[in-house]
Amino acid sequence: MKYQHENDTNKFVELFSEFTGISKKKLIDFLKDNTVHNLLNHPFSLQGITEKQREKIESLKSLNKLCRNFEIFKDKYALVSSNACGEYHVNLFKNKDKESFVLTLADSQNNVIKSITVQQGTINESPVYPREIVKLALMYDASQVFLAHNHPGGSLKPSNSDIEITKRISAALRTVNIPVTDHIIVSDDKFYSFAEQGLSYLFVSSVSEEPSAYKSVRDKISEAKKKAAKQDNAKNHNHKSIDKER
Repeated sequence: MKYQHENDTNKFVELFSEFTGISKKKLIDFLKDNTVHNLLNHPFSLQGITEKQREKIESLKSLNKLCRNFEIFKDKYALVSSNACGEYHVNLFKNKDKESFVLTLADSQNNVIKSITVQQGTINESPVYPREIVKLALMYDASQVFLAHNHPGGSLKPSNSDIEITKRISAALRTVNIPVTDHIIVSDDKFYSFAEQGLSYLFVSSVSEEPSAYKSVRDKISEAKKKAAKQDNAKNHNHKSIDKER
């Protein structure tokens, strides 16, 4: 009996071979002791592969990420919530097994202008320079920025270094009136949102008089509670008015 996983593996080998020119036999032999993840992220572990075939694999990975973004977002990449922001960056870091730091620049409506990798390696090993972040934000005329980095195979919990760099970048951008809206940490297919976890105080300031269109679940719950309280107060007021009339 053939199970679905085996059928899908055979189909993958067939399509992968057709696109890259790598023989089916070589792929089948490789996948006996390795995973598709290893094939995509470490293509040269497949002996005898050419540079052109490696480039084809990179093209496949890029195509996969684009398709995923088009599934999540109908039109522009609008990061209007912590969930949308998290999903966008999970896809951005997909198949990356090295830590990197990404700056996502957005307009006033939370639409992504551009995402730029500004650092490779851990923050301690290769520091992120706030002044370079400021230059990029001004160059692309960004109204706000989102910070993101990945913890490959690690914890989603922000380290002291993560918190410190968030403070430093936020302070630098504050001098040019560009706010940091959120900082996302990605590990595998999960994410951690600073805004979602109540860490907005690290980057929120009086930079803008306009309320942000970006909402975390925490924000939505808070707004719902305020709205409910307001409605209760209105009802109580109406009841008191009726009692007085009586």
